Amino acid sequence: NYRLAYDVVEDDAIIPLCDIHGRIGGFIRRVNNIPKLVNGSPKYLYPKGLGISKYLFGADVAHRNFHLSNETSRLVITEGSIDAMSVHNLVPNTYGVAVLGARISRHQLEIIKKIAPAHIIIATDRDRAGREAEIQIKYELEKLRMGCNISCLSWDKKLGKDLAELDIFARKEILLQAIKNA
Repeated sequence: NYRLAYDVVEDDAIIPLCDIHGRIGGFIRRVNNIPKLVNGSPKYLYPKGLGISKYLFGADVAHRNFHLSNETSRLVITEGSIDAMSVHNLVPNTYGVAVLGARISRHQLEIIKKIAPAHIIIATDRDRAGREAEIQIKYELEKLRMGCNISCLSWDKKLGKDLAELDIFARKEILLQAIKNA
């Protein structure tokens, strides 16, 4: 689905960044090398000159799958691509997308309108930037008046700072609770 790759020399995950139609615009490098990270290297490296605010990671996968199903569609909005992939169909017809930072852009909001989910779940990181992003994303989504349910995931930070850090059982339980409460 996501067409991932791995750079064995640099020990980086290679994550294609696609538009809503699946056309690759560039590649995100997720640094896995612990010594690099300890020395202050950023965890994610984006292509120079590529405006990431014009992309909503995972939108192509969600858009394609939502239109193939008659079930209620749920979109989980995260900050990072790994978090978005960590919820991929964990619950039927539930897909993750990532804003690739701690703010949602106008362009990303337009992409969400095209996907047209029945339920949007905001799942930003459990840190200060993530909490601020949650508020901004929810505010911007409510202004769109799409007519869908919008809710926010919450969990104990001790379980992990972001969704991908949670074990799969906790992640699924938290998602199911958000769906039940919608």
